[in-house]
Amino acid sequence: MLKIIISTALLLLGYSTFAQSWGQAQECQNNANNSFNNNDLKAATFRYRTAGGECTGTLLNRNTPENSIGQYFLTSWHCLNDLSLNANNEFQATLTFNYQSPNANNLGTPLNNRGIFPGQSTLPDNNRFRYWLPSQIRLIEKTSMAQGDMAICQILAPIPPHFNVYYSGWSPNQYLFANLVPFSTFHHERGDIKKITSTTLPIYGHANPVALNCQTVTNVIDFLFGWLWKRKWTTQVVCNYVDWPMMTVNWTSGNTLPGSSGASLTRNDTRIVGNLSTGWIGLSCNSVIRRDNFGKFSNYYNRQSVKNLLNPPNKWGIDQNGIPGRKINCYTNLLNLRGIYFPTNEYNQYISSQTLSAQNNITTELGQELRIVSNANFVFNAGNSITLNPGFNIEPGATFRAQIAGCTVNNATYRTVNKVEESPAIEEYGTPDFNKILDSIKLPHNKVFDINKYALKISKSDSISDIFLDTKVFPNPAKGFIQVNTYFKSKASNISITIYDLNGRLLVNQNYSNLYLLNVFINTAKFSNGLYNVLINADNKIISKRIVIVN
Repeated sequence: MLKIIISTALLLLGYSTFAQSWGQAQECQNNANNSFNNNDLKAATFRYRTAGGECTGTLLNRNTPENSIGQYFLTSWHCLNDLSLNANNEFQATLTFNYQSPNANNLGTPLNNRGIFPGQSTLPDNNRFRYWLPSQIRLIEKTSMAQGDMAICQILAPIPPHFNVYYSGWSPNQYLFANLVPFSTFHHERGDIKKITSTTLPIYGHANPVALNCQTVTNVIDFLFGWLWKRKWTTQVVCNYVDWPMMTVNWTSGNTLPGSSGASLTRNDTRIVGNLSTGWIGLSCNSVIRRDNFGKFSNYYNRQSVKNLLNPPNKWGIDQNGIPGRKINCYTNLLNLRGIYFPTNEYNQYISSQTLSAQNNITTELGQELRIVSNANFVFNAGNSITLNPGFNIEPGATFRAQIAGCTVNNATYRTVNKVEESPAIEEYGTPDFNKILDSIKLPHNKVFDINKYALKISKSDSISDIFLDTKVFPNPAKGFIQVNTYFKSKASNISITIYDLNGRLLVNQNYSNLYLLNVFINTAKFSNGLYNVLINADNKIISKRIVIVN
């Protein structure tokens, strides 16, 4: 009840999603291409229009092979809660991808040049906007304001491959928030072209000690005994009831306006960690208050329906850390292609051409127009055949090439966040090593979990100390951050992580207490390239690891 009251109060302080007039963003709003390094995130963000107004959505990666990834996106439930859904929880929407300026112009966008060719501002939307997709949308899952105001939806119409979209990564791990800045959000405020807002300040409310302690305990429970309930549910969901459901972000660059609702808060490694729920008073460039409330993806993810959707193989490591983003560079087949193919540098000056690749065959739809316009540059690449049926047309000044070379579809699923060697202590269920561990554990008859009773049973005979069960520092080499992952045989009272360079200078000193599991991300972006010593001290027992930084 308290969370509902607080969340409702924040909503009253915030702005109404559809209350403002649509049109032009303000001059303090940074165009998306101000941030060249975030091309992938830009391609995951799109604008959508429903009967209720306009909002922002972000495509989500899933832990599935590419041919079954689907087209799911994250947005805000308050963008949809006034719509009339049919019996299948579906509604109609118009989606616009790649709706952005081609360069880093930082001014407000003139109404007659909003991502379109000059002179086309009077044409209907389906001609004005280059990457326009009307579609039925299916609501998959939603959560109320008290849990962060989020919704996951599925786009039912196929997204044409030349839209060049990206599927953003995500992370449900709250430990990430301490040091990894900057954070940013791409959004379509007031229905205008894509903008970026960012911060280099710490995020308030990302976690509280009670919730983190709860997550530490439930992480261990899920790891040790998740095999009992065959990964069909998790104990971590109980921690949502003691956790603050939202986090507050104070912006240092740009601002958001109505229409930005649903935009995803992302780390600088293309992982979603939150979703824009409410904005604070201050809707102009000169506002003293420039902040927003984002629902925590970590709270939302623990709903079992969301876990089953995003991580169907039920990998424990994915449940803890999430997965990176994905670009589909190879399709099994590309059949019945049609549409108007515009120059990709119209929305990003750094992309001069685009290749559409299929493992087997590419065909254009018979009797339907597929037109490559002047100045566009496209390559069709297939393993077996390319069929260009009547209706295919290349305008003068366009470049087109067809080639038989093929590609390889990525049918793998993810095991770890960074595709690095995973700690033996967190190997996935079903492996021979983990089965040996399970065989050594006596099942609890009373269903009461006592880590002191069971954790000792899975210790390795060659353990380097009486304290540590397993320790891993990765990735190595590292770029931007490292993760320290340690399991203790029993609760460690006093824990510290220190990092020294080869000259003996202390660069990091972080302290913790009373933990069974330590899972910490440390920002190394400002470290010079070279070799460093990482010391993990638990109750005066020390493990030393060496890492290489390659920033």
